[in-house]
Amino acid sequence: MREYSVNKRPKIPELLKTIRATLTRDRKNSGFCEVEQANELGYGKDIIDAYLKPSRDEDMGLHTWLHILETSGDLSSLEYINSMFDGVFVPHQVQKAKATNINILCDLNMMESNEAFNATKKALRDGVVSSDEKKEMIKELEDQIKSATSQLEAVKNIEVVDD
Repeated sequence: MREYSVNKRPKIPELLKTIRATLTRDRKNSGFCEVEQANELGYGKDIIDAYLKPSRDEDMGLHTWLHILETSGDLSSLEYINSMFDGVFVPHQVQKAKATNINILCDLNMMESNEAFNATKKALRDGVVSSDEKKEMIKELEDQIKSATSQLEAVKNIEVVDD
């Protein structure tokens, strides 16, 4: 049985920075000021500011965070949370793919694969791996996985022409 540790998880400053950056980009794209954006989310500007300050007690609820994801279309905070748990976020494609698009995705996937291969070979050249080399390998492999998954989803959704 797990021991009781704390009754409240502390805020994650990097996640808050990511969400703040999302809101900033969204204001730039929408032409809203901070007050208009906060109103769109159903809060006052001061409440949103409090949610995004690590030193404040107010926590952003799940539904507010989801509303930010939906209204901004910016999934970088979701990608950040995935990275906290060593996950990779790959958006699902739903539109039909054309063969020419898959051809491009295939080329991009091969380039990502080569970059992952090169980062790994370079890191292992001297027989030891530094923390920077490990980070680079992980980044390149995650990029490769995203690329391969995009290609796979496109193939699953390809327009088929039967003879």
